[in-house]
Amino acid sequence: MINKIHFFNLQDSEDTTKSICKIIKKYYKQNLKIAVNTEKKDLLEIIDERLWTFEQTSFVPHCRYDEIDENCNVVIFNGEVMKLSEFDVILNLTNNYLDDTGDDKIYIELVTSDEEQKKLARKKYKYYQKMDIDISYENL
Repeated sequence: MINKIHFFNLQDSEDTTKSICKIIKKYYKQNLKIAVNTEKKDLLEIIDERLWTFEQTSFVPHCRYDEIDENCNVVIFNGEVMKLSEFDVILNLTNNYLDDTGDDKIYIELVTSDEEQKKLARKKYKYYQKMDIDISYENL
C-alpha cells in the first residue's frame, strides 16, 4: 500500500511543463528511475520535447513507453500498462488516483493554477488523507 504522497504546488509557476521538467530532473539527479503518466497525448509530446530543451546547459535523457530502453531512467507514457514496480518515482499527471503498487516509492501529484485541476487535486488530497496516507506538500 502507498504510504506517502508528495504534492507539488505549481500555482505560481508561469510555465507548468517547465516545472514538471524540474521535478523530473530533481529525481533524475538522485539516480532514481521515474515513470511519468499522463492521459493527454499532447502533454506527453510537450514533456518529451521540453525534457531535451528546458535548460540551455543540460537536458534530461528519457524515453517514451513506445520506444523504451532498459537503460532509460525516465519513461513517459500515456495510459499504457506499465510495470510500475520497476520505478522509484511515480509522477501522476492523470485524473486518476494512484493505486497501491508499493510503499517504497515516491508518489507525486501536482496542483496547478487551472481551476479544474485544483478541484481534482483537492479531491485527490482528501482521498489520500481518508486512506491514511502520509501527505507532504511543497511549493515549487
